[in-house]
Amino acid sequence: MSPEAEAYLQSLERAVASRDDVAARRVLDETQVLQVYNLRTGATSFWDRFVPAMAALLDRDEESVRDSAFHWVGVSLWVEQGGRRFATIGPLLTRAVARDASLLLKFVQDHSKYVEDAPEIANWIEAQRPTVPAEVLEAARLIHTGNASDADTALVALLEGLNAAGVLTRASAARGLGELYVDESDLDPPLHELVQQLKGMEIARPGVAGPFLAAFYHGNLEDLAERGAIDVKAWMFEILEQRLSEEPNMLPVSNGIDFYAHEMFDSPDEIKRLIACGELAIAEEAASDANLELEPLLLAMNDHPNVMTQRKITMHLAMRYGKIAPQAEERGFLRRRQLEGDVEAWLVGFDSDMVMHAAVVQRLEGDLSDTEAHAVLDRLLPESVRGAKTRDFPWDYPQYAHFADTLGYMMRGFEGGASANFIGDNRTRRWAKLVITWHAPVSLWNPSL
Repeated sequence: MSPEAEAYLQSLERAVASRDDVAARRVLDETQVLQVYNLRTGATSFWDRFVPAMAALLDRDEESVRDSAFHWVGVSLWVEQGGRRFATIGPLLTRAVARDASLLLKFVQDHSKYVEDAPEIANWIEAQRPTVPAEVLEAARLIHTGNASDADTALVALLEGLNAAGVLTRASAARGLGELYVDESDLDPPLHELVQQLKGMEIARPGVAGPFLAAFYHGNLEDLAERGAIDVKAWMFEILEQRLSEEPNMLPVSNGIDFYAHEMFDSPDEIKRLIACGELAIAEEAASDANLELEPLLLAMNDHPNVMTQRKITMHLAMRYGKIAPQAEERGFLRRRQLEGDVEAWLVGFDSDMVMHAAVVQRLEGDLSDTEAHAVLDRLLPESVRGAKTRDFPWDYPQYAHFADTLGYMMRGFEGGASANFIGDNRTRRWAKLVITWHAPVSLWNPSL
């Protein structure tokens, strides 16, 4: 074992013994520097100490420490090629899964394939039944079937899984199909038929196109275009423009098509098309990744014939850029309300229950003190309406709290579902802007009255 590896192990073991999560997180960050991926079977003396130490971190209070330790325990199975440690690791993983059921899906998807004894993994998955939601267990079974079965058996199970009730099960089926079709060309249905089937399913009930695309995303998009007989970007736009609802959260199984859209669409015309179909959040991320200014693109689309698109542009310009869209007041999308002195509130979306409602508060010249911002919050959205506070981000999250004062915002959530975003300086608690948002009906919250 190298001196560097020995020094690392000693640091890790000290962090475990001290039960110091800050020290543990620092050592886990160093794991990447150590490049343990480059260690192979010959370094068993390293893994004999590394795995028990990582396993000891699985019950730590801080989520980021537990997740990282879980990942590296799984990596040990891959490095040693054969998973000979699973009999020892399995019970430790069970304890972690009981605390966070999503870890079951992460393990089965990313690491279980390195355990040569497939029935052992199947039995371990079933053993999680007492502590894991039924949908998570169903998705884990399906992922394992895709990993451990021959192509024909996997194909039947995965196609059937596309019609499951659970979001995670459908996503697991779609991702498994993508991985199967990346490696296999002689399947029924052929790829060009399957991509059209998935498009129709995604439009009617989102949650399968993104996981399927995920399998091709890193290095195989040209193959998808050729064998699938599609223009991949056009296929994605057809989904975004026609789907009947927003896509669900499919993590930890996969990112969705929204994620891949912001990664792949990078021209002004593509971003304008995203705006036109009302996907402003995707447009913002795509513009940022492409180093394009979104504001002029929004202004260029402000007279789009779709009224809902106009509404969303008004909302986005007010909340993100502190700008009033041309014609926004005349169209009834935005109303100004004068508060104390030169403090003004822009009330956006209160003319309709079809969009999120927002109050954007700022001083015409200068910023707001913390006292002023909270007074405005109480005036526009009283506690009797919003409910009690549920969280302060980043302060209530241990993984962010140690550098929270360097961030330029604080977001406060409330029981009723509303949130207040204080944008400015966390260190001095002076705020350039306060943005209050809620999806509640206008009949429940309407500060314009």
